Amino acid sequence: MLLLLLFALTLGHGARSAAPLPRRGTSLRAQVAALLHWKSTLKGFSQHQLGTWRHDIHPCNWTGITCGDVPWRQRRHGRTTARNAITGIALPGAHLVGGLDTLSFRSFPYLASLDLSDNGHLSGTIPPGISSLLMLSSLNLSSNQLTGNIPPSIGDLGRISSIDLSYNNLTGEIPPALGNLTKLTYLSLLGNKLSGNIPWQLGKLHDISFIDLSLNLLVGPILSLFGNLTKLTSLFLVGNHLSGPIPDELGEIQTLQYLDLQQNNLNGSITSTLGNLTMLKILYIYLNQHTGTIPQVFGMLSSLVELDLSENHLTGSIPSSVGNLTSSVYFSLWGNHITGSIPQEIGNLVNLQQLDLSVNFITGPVPSTIGNMSSLNYILINSNNLSAPIPEEFGNLASLISFASYENQLSGPIPPSLGKLESVSEILLFSNQLSGQLPPALFNLTNLIDIELDKNYLVGPLPDLCRGKKLEILHLSHNNLNGSMPKTLRDCISLRSLGISYNKMDGDITDALGVYPHLWRLRLASNKLVGRLSPNL
Repeated sequence: MLLLLLFALTLGHGARSAAPLPRRGTSLRAQVAALLHWKSTLKGFSQHQLGTWRHDIHPCNWTGITCGDVPWRQRRHGRTTARNAITGIALPGAHLVGGLDTLSFRSFPYLASLDLSDNGHLSGTIPPGISSLLMLSSLNLSSNQLTGNIPPSIGDLGRISSIDLSYNNLTGEIPPALGNLTKLTYLSLLGNKLSGNIPWQLGKLHDISFIDLSLNLLVGPILSLFGNLTKLTSLFLVGNHLSGPIPDELGEIQTLQYLDLQQNNLNGSITSTLGNLTMLKILYIYLNQHTGTIPQVFGMLSSLVELDLSENHLTGSIPSSVGNLTSSVYFSLWGNHITGSIPQEIGNLVNLQQLDLSVNFITGPVPSTIGNMSSLNYILINSNNLSAPIPEEFGNLASLISFASYENQLSGPIPPSLGKLESVSEILLFSNQLSGQLPPALFNLTNLIDIELDKNYLVGPLPDLCRGKKLEILHLSHNNLNGSMPKTLRDCISLRSLGISYNKMDGDITDALGVYPHLWRLRLASNKLVGRLSPNL
């Protein structure tokens, strides 16, 4: 009782964020009346979902309702006792149809949590009266159809620690009053239509650990004041119209683990201060307008798991320091203006699962050290100026699913060791200068679906095909292949596209081709083939 009295005194003399003791109209009975009135305004399936909201069932047993003991001042005697009040409303995914304007927020002075997320058809605006919920610590209205502005009065919720308004149709600017919420640790406004600049007042949220303002219409620069948020672990600003350079101050957020700035209009050099973020796990900066070189200090990001700098205007070579990113599983630089050679040190990334260096101006040989990357699933190095033979060591990539090195200047024979890639489903080596015969082991791969070797200098006969019967695409056009069609071509029952035109193939094809129910493209032109095609082809 003494503790209860002390709590009541604190409420009476505390800051404006402290909740007042209930006054007339905020009893449990009044709260029940407010909820039943709101229920009466909801439509469709809502009434069924809220079937327990009836007078003959205690409200603390209603669907989605949580109660708790709160201090209650008796008007007659002036004493404070404990009494039940509604402290939580949780109706996520309840298929509610209606709005919030008919819910009397002032009837719930002790409400600590409000979760109406994922209802889909909850529409209308967020009423300014939501500021009456002075004890609220968590607000989740995500995945609805709410419209209008975020009311500035939301800045009066001094106790709130989590706000999620993501995936609605909210418009207008982010209210600067959010900067008043000094206890806020989580803020998500993802997937709305918010516009204007990011208010500088967000730089005052010193307890914040998570900010997601992605997929809006925000403009202007990234706040340098974000550098003051020393507890921030996640910053997502994806898919806006933000411009200017990445501020150096972001490199001061030592706690940062996730930084996603993709799909904006950011420009200038990528600041080297990001190399200070030794806890960083995800760094996405792709689809921007960045220029300059990749900072050598990125090699200090020892915790980095995923790095994507694709579709910028980056120049220079890949720094050898990337070999220090031994925790990385994803590394992408595609669609830049990278020059120089692939550093040997890249072979140190033994945990890497996807390497994408495609559509650049990279020259020189493919390093044999890539054969050390035993976890690699995808290697995409196409559309560069790579030369020299494919390293025999590529046969060590037992986890490889896709190998794309087309539109380069690779030469020499296709190494027979590729026939050991039992997991591979896609080999794309067209438009190179490869020579020699086709390794028979290559076509024994049981998971092979797509092999495209056209526009090379390959010679000799076609080996036996389709051991795994999964082959869908076989493109060998524009080579110097000769001999007759192998009988095993009839086993390729999954074929969708077959191209062997512009070779020196000969023989009778009348019985060479089988029945291919999924075939939609067949190219046999410019060979020495005779016979006729089956009408059942």
